[in-house]
Amino acid sequence: RIKQPEKVLLAEKVVPGNSKAILKLGNGRLISLSDSVAGIFIANHVDVKEGELVYTDQVGEGDEFNELVLPRGGEYRLVLSDGTSVRLNSGSILRYPVSFSGKERTVELSGEAFFEVATDSLRPFSVKTDGLVVKAYGTSFNINTHKPGHVYTALVEGCVGVIIESSGQEYEMTPSQLADFNPTTNQLEIWTTDLSPYISWVEGRFLFINETLEQIMNTLSLWYDVDVFYQMESVKQLHFSGHLGRYKEIQDILGAITEATGVKFTIKERIIIVTK
Repeated sequence: RIKQPEKVLLAEKVVPGNSKAILKLGNGRLISLSDSVAGIFIANHVDVKEGELVYTDQVGEGDEFNELVLPRGGEYRLVLSDGTSVRLNSGSILRYPVSFSGKERTVELSGEAFFEVATDSLRPFSVKTDGLVVKAYGTSFNINTHKPGHVYTALVEGCVGVIIESSGQEYEMTPSQLADFNPTTNQLEIWTTDLSPYISWVEGRFLFINETLEQIMNTLSLWYDVDVFYQMESVKQLHFSGHLGRYKEIQDILGAITEATGVKFTIKERIIIVTK
């Protein structure tokens, strides 16, 4: 049996992420949001609840944009003025209008978010990100831009069109399909697959299926707000599959990876050192 990684004294305890974000208003004002912040006044059409920001529709406010910025180790929920629900993952930014006044509902995303789009047959909802536009009318889907060279769109229900901005070419997706877009080459692939690994974070868990250790540690570093140092480059390509709780202590998750791969982890301050 492989030994668990040695326990070390931490200068700063590494804990799972929680509800926190920075709201940037149209006038440049920055407001810090967290689980403990609720009921603060931002504007008549904005309500701050526990871990959630809710907008109500305001006629004539369509030219004003806000940004919700998620740091590493943060997550937050947002209800847009049309009723669309957005759950943002750590290390993400969403830019959106205070109210949708035109013929389309358009937001801009960097990072990862799960959208549950309010149905409006007359006004499509579009997400712009890294040379790709995902257009929907009422549906649920996840978009992730965190992996370099990939923009993943996972369609849970409904129907969306993915549009390559450079060419204007649109491709239709159906439920249980995944689209993988490369912003550098403008190549797009769509196939039917099990979407669980791409949406498991919304359900409070990590699901890794034959992922490289480097990919896994990139995901963990965003959620636990830590950096990773590899003493040997070769360990990055080790593969691991596992089902792990998103809100567990990081030592529990690293211990499971050690059991499966044999690598060892040492935590020093906010750096995870990986050794063979």
